[in-house]
Amino acid sequence: MRTGLGRHPTRDFVSVHPAFFSASDPTQLTFASKQLFDEHLYVDVEKKYFVEIGSDVWIGNNVIIMDGITIGHGAIIAAGAVVTKSVAPYSVVGGVPAKFIKYRFSEEEISFLLRLKWWEKGQNWLRVHASSFVSISELRKVLDQVLK
Repeated sequence: MRTGLGRHPTRDFVSVHPAFFSASDPTQLTFASKQLFDEHLYVDVEKKYFVEIGSDVWIGNNVIIMDGITIGHGAIIAAGAVVTKSVAPYSVVGGVPAKFIKYRFSEEEISFLLRLKWWEKGQNWLRVHASSFVSISELRKVLDQVLK
């Protein structure tokens, strides 16, 4: 998987070379006295992260995730995909560019999992409920009984 590759201007600027728009060009050559184009898109206001990947996400081999993308909890990214848009929780995407294929669960089941946030539970909770993880219906059935 590769992320944070940056981007280049494709309109207006005559050249796509960073020397013409980047005050901190990694090639050590710049004609720009200040930053003229945002080379990276960030997912946070502090501009620390190019990509946000949720919990329990499976990303296949050779996936490229462009800057500014959020991958929702439980998503699956097919091998070789180029992700250019954010991916919804519990969805499956693939292709170049990556396109929505299907949701892993129903809307109600996804809502249940996002409220449950099982990935934030401790090891003891996971150990007790691990056998119910064989299916979403089994997990819901067991938790409904516990919550009654």
